[in-house]
Amino acid sequence: MSPFVETGRAMRLVFAAAIAFCALAALIAGFAAGQQQYLVGLGFLVYAGIAIVPFLLRDPTVGWFHPLMFMVLWWGIVRYILPLLPVLMFGFEEHYAIFGASDAELNAIAGKGFLLSALGLAAFYLGFLTVRPISLPLPTFAAPALPALKTAIILGISLVALTVLARELGGLDRLLLQRGLARDNWVDVDLGGRHWHFLAGLGVNACLVWLAFAPDKWRSPDFIVMFLLSLVISFATTGSRSVLLVPIIMAGAIWCLDRRRFPYLATASFLFLGLFVVGIGGQFREISRGASSVNIEDLDTSIGGQVVRGAENIFRYGTEFDGFLAILANVPDKMPLLYGESYLSVAFVAIPSVLLPFEKPEAGGRIVSERLFDIPNSGVPPGNIGEAYMNLHVPGVVLVMFAFGAVMKSFAHRFASNSTKPFDRLFYVATLFLLQPNSTAIYDWVQSGVVLVFFTLIYCGLPLGVSRGSGVSGARR
Repeated sequence: MSPFVETGRAMRLVFAAAIAFCALAALIAGFAAGQQQYLVGLGFLVYAGIAIVPFLLRDPTVGWFHPLMFMVLWWGIVRYILPLLPVLMFGFEEHYAIFGASDAELNAIAGKGFLLSALGLAAFYLGFLTVRPISLPLPTFAAPALPALKTAIILGISLVALTVLARELGGLDRLLLQRGLARDNWVDVDLGGRHWHFLAGLGVNACLVWLAFAPDKWRSPDFIVMFLLSLVISFATTGSRSVLLVPIIMAGAIWCLDRRRFPYLATASFLFLGLFVVGIGGQFREISRGASSVNIEDLDTSIGGQVVRGAENIFRYGTEFDGFLAILANVPDKMPLLYGESYLSVAFVAIPSVLLPFEKPEAGGRIVSERLFDIPNSGVPPGNIGEAYMNLHVPGVVLVMFAFGAVMKSFAHRFASNSTKPFDRLFYVATLFLLQPNSTAIYDWVQSGVVLVFFTLIYCGLPLGVSRGSGVSGARR
């Protein structure tokens, strides 16, 4: 049985057929629409041809949570293709950071984006399949002691942080409204940083550590209550819908890797719930923009209406505010190549800004937001391909994605031979969902990794020792 959770031959073929069908539909829609929309369809056809490769492999170890499969399913389909569905079917018509371009020129940009993404995905495969893995040492831990009590204490720290933030703004209702304010008016500006937001999010990490060492706890009332409360605190302090959804998905991944099976019905139900959350969160942000108060009765609580609104929110951020497309339209003509500038921020990821005698180099998201969208003190993710392209053009896409494939080979190699160890399972899930080859994602992965290791030490004590991976992972060569 695959440690990465087997997919089954029939399910692989279903996914491959679905991707091929979407590519064919986009190609037909493109040729029928004109305005060079066929370039979108042709670009996606190439991308789809590369994306279905893991589904056609005969290696049974390439399961749902194998890097080759996960890169396509989560980062390719869910995070990249799904928001661009309107572009695939109806063409590219508007973008916040692309001025004066015709529909035909916009479609050409989108088509180029799919081609570069296909090139990057192929380079990722090549790096994964050709580079020998490195044996990664990771600590091993004993079973946790008093996990419920320790989680409750950490959750109490998160509650204190929430209280401080709410008091600074004059109440919890004012804190909830800050997502509708300009970024310069957010509470972390007055408090000198986001350390209180960081503390408010600790409860979520604590619950994930607890679940990794005791996967059966997902049915226990004490765990459920504390996990839900930690999610509510995180959402109240950030207003981000992803802080609600991604930790739940990560918790589900931990459960799947422990049981080595995939709950299809529960996943479908969660996708429906996710759209509802995105929809109602998006509506709350809209009605809170510039408002002094929000009446909860103003929210549309109809399930169907919020699911539709959730889909519209996803599509909007996949077109009008897509950082990758903004980069393709403006680099290198309007913004010169960075030659590694955005990646410099990664070198300072573990050093607090207050300890540096100079300003930290800006990460890719901040650079894109300020220089292409003209939105200061914010961040628009450039994506893996976008950040590589704005630094080193097309060669950068190949080099960065090839190197990332090699890196993920080592992580998969480690997990394949230590999949029953709770800390390895926790570390691998965090790596799958957080680590990508762009400066913002690397920062999040390092920060979360430090927190998860720290909490594991609190729960389990000092490591019993260090082990190295010795198994074989990935598609057979």
